[in-house]
Amino acid sequence: MSEQFASMRIQMNKFENDFKAENQILKAEIQEFRAEIKELKDDNEQLKNHIQQALKEIRRVTVLISPIHIRVLLDRSRGKIVEQSRYDSWEDLRDSLEINELKKYITSTHCIRNDLASFICEFTNVRRDGNEAAHTAECRDIRSAVQQKPEGAERRLLEEVYQFVFDEDINSKDL
Repeated sequence: MSEQFASMRIQMNKFENDFKAENQILKAEIQEFRAEIKELKDDNEQLKNHIQQALKEIRRVTVLISPIHIRVLLDRSRGKIVEQSRYDSWEDLRDSLEINELKKYITSTHCIRNDLASFICEFTNVRRDGNEAAHTAECRDIRSAVQQKPEGAERRLLEEVYQFVFDEDINSKDL
């Protein structure tokens, strides 16, 4: 029986040593996973910050460009009215009629409500806001716009205009 007991004890010691070795391996793997999780969390935080910055920039650009798009809408409405008239431009049409006659002309020929015809005809802040937005772009926005143009003569000229206006080479700063 003592031989059997000794054999069982050896087997138990082997299981215990195997268990300890496996336990060490698992602890090491857990440490590796924790390190990977920390790295992923750090990467995730950096990505969140990058996305927040990108969204902030998108909002800034949208606020800048929206008045221009609204002005384009107004200009296109005027262009559509001119297309169906005998005039060559909105200015020609507008200058040929008194404001009330112009509104009446638009409502009768285009089935547009009076308040809409007034909005299209009268000087509103839409054009002014669009002009203001077009003329208040920041240096970095202008640089970006020029750098997005395809390579060619026009882009080279725009780069020279940029250098003339801002007294710096367009490629001197990273976007």
